[in-house]
Amino acid sequence: MASDNKIIELIKQGDIAAFNTLFKSVYLQLYIHCRKFIPDPEDAKDILQNVFLRFWEKRENIVERFLYQRPGPVFFFDMLNL
Repeated sequence: MASDNKIIELIKQGDIAAFNTLFKSVYLQLYIHCRKFIPDPEDAKDILQNVFLRFWEKRENIVERFLYQRPGPVFFFDMLNL
């Protein structure tokens, strides 16, 4: 499997397969984290869907500091501020 940094670089270039790889590797962790604050499972899924959609839409704006963070809750919630 490619390194996290390589996956992020591929996503920045519009590689949907790299995006899917990242999604699959972090979704459960993010869902569990989200459920700590959002009791309704469907609401939590909707929030995460919006996070991933925004991440994809803003992929070209990923700044260098994100390349050195392990994708996880802080990474994705920071992405909402792009």
